Amino acid sequence: PRPFGRYVYQRVKPGAGNVAGFPGLTLQLRAHVIPLDPKTPAQIARRDLMRAAVARWHTLTTQDKDPYKITAEKRQITVFNAFISDTLKNWHLVGGVLVEK
Repeated sequence: PRPFGRYVYQRVKPGAGNVAGFPGLTLQLRAHVIPLDPKTPAQIARRDLMRAAVARWHTLTTQDKDPYKITAEKRQITVFNAFISDTLKNWHLVGGVLVEK
């Protein structure tokens, strides 16, 4: 017997599921969780930084994106993710403007 609450089925890799009788055990039954969304000043600042980083990405030319290709290949991530990672680590917002640390 399960405790009360909402449950969802989630697809998982073969053999990792917990629903008996489903071919290949590719389904998992888990509790439905609604994540918290606290609007703390630190979280709002981080979201603003992320929003500014994405806006900056859209203004870059192909030549501006080239340095991030090397990092992306080394870390096996996309060029966009390499740029965002670098920006979140090395930049901060001052009056809504991205400034290098």
